[in-house]
Amino acid sequence: WGGEVVAAAVDLPPWAGAVVGAEVVLPDLPVAKPAVTARELPEHPASERDVAFLLPAGTRAGDVLRSCRAGGGRLLEEVEAFDLYVGDDLPARARSLALRLRFRARGRTLTDREVDKAFRRVLRKVKEDTGVEPRS
Repeated sequence: WGGEVVAAAVDLPPWAGAVVGAEVVLPDLPVAKPAVTARELPEHPASERDVAFLLPAGTRAGDVLRSCRAGGGRLLEEVEAFDLYVGDDLPARARSLALRLRFRARGRTLTDREVDKAFRRVLRKVKEDTGVEPRS
């Protein structure tokens, strides 16, 4: 329905003109249900290694992350940047990028030797691709 509202039915200021009201009924619109994604919790623990790289000016953090992933192989589950430091104690325009590498194998617990070997592969790949070495 629609029409003019009777002025006596509402409290209008003296400057107000005619008031019109309408009711519109819209059809129900389908609402998409959000996709629910889940993954199984891991059965075996992960092993993590933290490393900080000194990135000279012009070296992109994304290149270092890509090299880590490429060098980590099937045991590297995740690479996470958790700190970016710029300070007077670093060479001019250099940055320190700290990464956490998470290693895990399906169906078994990794040994320290396996994790250390995979970690060294990551460091070699980063140096090979970008020339960047771990910060001492």
